[in-house]
Amino acid sequence: RSWLARRGRDVMVNDWNLSQYIDGECIPPSRDPFWLNANEKPLPDYEAGNDVENEEPEPVLTNLMGEVIAPKHAPLKPRRLKPLWSDVDGDALVRHTLGRKTDSYCWQQSTTQVHLELRVPEGTSARDCFVTMHPTRLCVRIGRDAKPILDEELFMRIYVGSNVDDDSSLWELQDKRVLVFHLTKWHRLKAGNVRDASRTWWRQCFVSETPFENSVPHNEYYNTREKR
Repeated sequence: RSWLARRGRDVMVNDWNLSQYIDGECIPPSRDPFWLNANEKPLPDYEAGNDVENEEPEPVLTNLMGEVIAPKHAPLKPRRLKPLWSDVDGDALVRHTLGRKTDSYCWQQSTTQVHLELRVPEGTSARDCFVTMHPTRLCVRIGRDAKPILDEELFMRIYVGSNVDDDSSLWELQDKRVLVFHLTKWHRLKAGNVRDASRTWWRQCFVSETPFENSVPHNEYYNTREKR
């Protein structure tokens, strides 16, 4: 009877078709008090979690004998995320002219790409991220009409490409807290527009950023050609 009452929302059970769903004698829905009061209290959304005050807990799963059925697998342990860029040596990046670490972003470079990580509010969804990539500019908004959290001009051009291009620049959201950009440099040996790897070196990521003191790349920069 409980199943039938809940199914009344989509199967349209009436007095004249009740025999199609129940075998034997039963009280028609129009005279059954349980049926009349069944839909007054909506079922709690157990999949949504405990997001409402005084929400009813998820019922215990039992077998026909009333014995509690234990889950087949143990619940997953909550994953503890490390602070962003805690394993990145910012001084070494600047010393080797490979990138820079700040409070809001961190970037590293190789001879072909720039790996940029931007901090976003905790719990951000990919649907909330509105990213605009131009060859000379990046713009990021969390929300369509929100104020940009990043709107900077790039130090050098990037290759935006297309969805079918293997060398195109991409972005992704990781752990709902950091936006990762894989920016392909416009000037690179593979593209054939430079003759020396030193011409692919970025002295800074954004125009507003303080450039490296070195006027030429460190020797470590040339070792990144095969690593990344």
